[in-house]
Amino acid sequence: DARAYLCQRPWIREGVIVEITDPQDPVPYWLVSSRKPERLVAALLAAGAGNGHDEPSDGSGQEHSRHTG
Repeated sequence: DARAYLCQRPWIREGVIVEITDPQDPVPYWLVSSRKPERLVAALLAAGAGNGHDEPSDGSGQEHSRHTG
């Protein structure tokens, strides 16, 4: 999707896709390179970035962030 926000480094093979669920934000997702994608997903979930609340909806976070690569 051309509207997606990309923060990639070609020498890093893995990344995280973070779905943006704000209906007022035209960006559908962020794709971010990460050497430690599992830690990035855990940090986003711990910060409540998964669904706008303090805790993820089902504890998995899979509907909001996923590891790629």
